[in-house]
Amino acid sequence: QKTKKKKGGGAKGPQDLQTPPAAAPAAPKLVTTKTRAKSVGKTSNLVAHWRALESQKPNPLVVDPFASRLAGSGFEHQQLGEYSVEYRVDLMAVRTRLFDDFLEHAARDLGIRQVVIIGAGQDTRAFRLEGLRGADNRVFELDFPHVLAEKRELLLTDPSDPLSLPPSVCQRTEVPVDLAADDWDDRLLAADFDPLQRSAWIIEGVTGYLTEEANRALFSRILRHSPSG
Repeated sequence: QKTKKKKGGGAKGPQDLQTPPAAAPAAPKLVTTKTRAKSVGKTSNLVAHWRALESQKPNPLVVDPFASRLAGSGFEHQQLGEYSVEYRVDLMAVRTRLFDDFLEHAARDLGIRQVVIIGAGQDTRAFRLEGLRGADNRVFELDFPHVLAEKRELLLTDPSDPLSLPPSVCQRTEVPVDLAADDWDDRLLAADFDPLQRSAWIIEGVTGYLTEEANRALFSRILRHSPSG
């Protein structure tokens, strides 16, 4: 009995045996939901509250004259888990002072003129660090659009005047981004960041919330826009 050949049968060529290319893995997400985005913003207000409490001490590690207005309200009796408010304030004071000293050393002693603050939240270094003072120094603040907008509103000395921000000690540039998007570094470049200049990067209170994969992607992009030396 003869067997019928199937239509299109016969020996397959090399091209027929190739496996279709695998889809590229999705970019790691730093923030994945609107709810998480809102919570990140509120956390930055809580951090400002802790800086405000530190600033009121007789011998503070950090003095932030803007922290109390950036904190907003509702944090007076907030405690996270087993840690007391006093512990959180002390921890935040040490962390803030560490990065303050790092930036002032970078600007004064190393001649670095560009600072990028990723997940800036209610950061006030562009307004209060004397080591960054100078028209040639630039601070780029990256965060969600709603976080930067709220910060601007809280900093106004006259709520009816959108131009009544306190003077910054250097050039300050807001870069509204969703850090989960693939183009946050492109937006930084579009804001006149110069990748050929040496820069100081601050990633304060961000990496602990990310997966290892997301952290690797974040630092890979930073290195891509940082000259050697």
